[in-house]
Amino acid sequence: MTTPHLRIAVRKFQPFEQAIRRQFDDFVRTTGIPATMSFDSLDLNDLHPTIFRGPMRDGTYDITFLVTDWLAAAVEEGVVADLTPLFQSDPIPDYPGGWSRSLTTMPHLRGGLFGLPYHDGPECLIYRTDLISHPPATWEEFLTTSRAAADPARGRYGTVVAAFPDGHNTVYDFSLQVWTRGGELLDSRGEPSLDTPACRQALAFYRTLVRDSATVPEARSIHSVPAGEKFMAGQVAMMVNWFGFAAMA
Repeated sequence: MTTPHLRIAVRKFQPFEQAIRRQFDDFVRTTGIPATMSFDSLDLNDLHPTIFRGPMRDGTYDITFLVTDWLAAAVEEGVVADLTPLFQSDPIPDYPGGWSRSLTTMPHLRGGLFGLPYHDGPECLIYRTDLISHPPATWEEFLTTSRAAADPARGRYGTVVAAFPDGHNTVYDFSLQVWTRGGELLDSRGEPSLDTPACRQALAFYRTLVRDSATVPEARSIHSVPAGEKFMAGQVAMMVNWFGFAAMA
């Protein structure tokens, strides 16, 4: 009998790679199923075509890490499977109650279940307590604190912004700016509405922050993972980024 083997496309990030290996080893140890697993670590720009242009269709990969932004398109193009039949025959313990509601709503599309939650944010303020004793409570204080903590001559910046042009972090950062200013991205009819005072203020501040001398230069070349790595390397005093980086730090 052939030993079951899973091949997984993992987003390139060492904690993800370590986690998937440990979780699979635990699965084998717990169930006694003599399965094996291998994975390829892919940057986002490589993961997207892997999902949409062949390897997920032709059986190269059995499972993939999928950015939730891409989920609706993946369902539309038929590149991911409806897990409902598997869920009915082998229910997942404590699902959906064991997860945050924000994680269990999105995978339910067109009456099916397309994927399971794996990694949750949320974005939060992360800062070095050896450099900042009083964390900022407003965006104006954030900018002031960033400038005070920066020391570019020694390779340390006040903050870092992940403005990589794929937009996956930019849209979250912009949304956070809008919401914390009392604004919304949709109007009362549910239509996108960005021509509002809150949105204009949010965009103006975001552009200022990206270009500020206390911010790590070349923000357009940085996405969320390198931003987190710069903080963990001591190159950044504080940042707004995903909670996973705070857990690692």
